[in-house]
Amino acid sequence: MNPWEVDSLLNDKWIEQAIDAWIKAKNDNITFDIIISSPLSRALDTAKLIAKETWYKEKIILNSKLVEQYAWVFKDSSHDDIKKEFNVESTEEIRRIFKSIKYNKKEDISDFIKRISEFYKEVTEKYSGKNILIVWHSWVWRVILWLSKGIDLDKAIFKNDSVPNATIIKL
Repeated sequence: MNPWEVDSLLNDKWIEQAIDAWIKAKNDNITFDIIISSPLSRALDTAKLIAKETWYKEKIILNSKLVEQYAWVFKDSSHDDIKKEFNVESTEEIRRIFKSIKYNKKEDISDFIKRISEFYKEVTEKYSGKNILIVWHSWVWRVILWLSKGIDLDKAIFKNDSVPNATIIKL
């Protein structure tokens, strides 16, 4: 099952990863003025956990533009199932299938990139000069990586390895 299909709760491992990441950030003197989170439970619960650990008192800002691209057609398929059905062999080819075809009639990769780009522009303009903690999902990171670091879009989206859970990245 695809993790972005289910509004799943944090499990013990993810909670531990979030606490460990924040302890490392705290030891590195990383602070923030604002928390923005995807409204999906696993991201929001991570944001709440970090807010609690850091005595953050402001409201956590929810932004639906941070949810993953919806890919319901694959929800019950393993990578092996997808490889067999589409006659592909690599993870990169599977990523291209996930993102390039508008199976869900909602958004393809260009729609997804546009949505994340709009979010990034809004946040960088509205909160210029602020330290912002953004709690997002893996595919959102790929677009942010392209926007913030100028990495080749194809490489950022399809060839870049996923960021481990609860990684704090300074942009």
